[in-house]
Amino acid sequence: MSKAKLVKARREFLKSGTAIIAAALGTTLVPNRVSANDVFSVLSNLELIDLSVPMENRSPSETEPPRITYTDHDESVEAMKWVFECSARDLVYSKGKGWAVEDIGLSSHSGTHIDAPYHYGATSGGKPARKIDEVPLKWCFGPGVVLDLRAKKAGELITIDDLKKALERIQYRLNPLDIVMLHTGVDKKWGSKEYFRQPGLGYESTLWLVDQGIRMIGTMPGRWTDPLKT
Repeated sequence: MSKAKLVKARREFLKSGTAIIAAALGTTLVPNRVSANDVFSVLSNLELIDLSVPMENRSPSETEPPRITYTDHDESVEAMKWVFECSARDLVYSKGKGWAVEDIGLSSHSGTHIDAPYHYGATSGGKPARKIDEVPLKWCFGPGVVLDLRAKKAGELITIDDLKKALERIQYRLNPLDIVMLHTGVDKKWGSKEYFRQPGLGYESTLWLVDQGIRMIGTMPGRWTDPLKT
């Protein structure tokens, strides 16, 4: 990303972040006048929920499993001696031992990640699809809404009607740039091949969310059959 694009992205991120903080404070804030106390007063009262999945060697729940090679303190002695041009006798505090190291090989779609539009095709809407460094930061930071879709079975399509009913149950109306998170209950299957057996959005339901101004959807990758295509 060029310096100009980076500066622009940071400004957009600051504006969106300021709007969220302002909403939490019930006031209006000017982006360049947000104080550390304003930020702290909001963030200190937030409950943080970690939705990420662990990075595991050869995980059966990954379409492209990470490959992690573990090197213990005994195995890395020679490498440590080479880096520091020393002998094992010089490694006094580690008692002659080296580092514990993990050598990780993975794709950009391992673990918890964001798929760039470019991942799905070279063009989008008749224009070059955005790569991940071109995705606006303001899409990635905003109010989140969880839609309970645990009643849907593996292989079933999540329809527009399913989305509308889930919103009705929590009496919420989507706003542009809300981050929609689909709760299918499949997280309990992480660590097994059964993780891939889950419901999923289809063409129409995805476009419906986009038409509501949604740019970020939290879901879990899986293999499912779209009944409209069979």
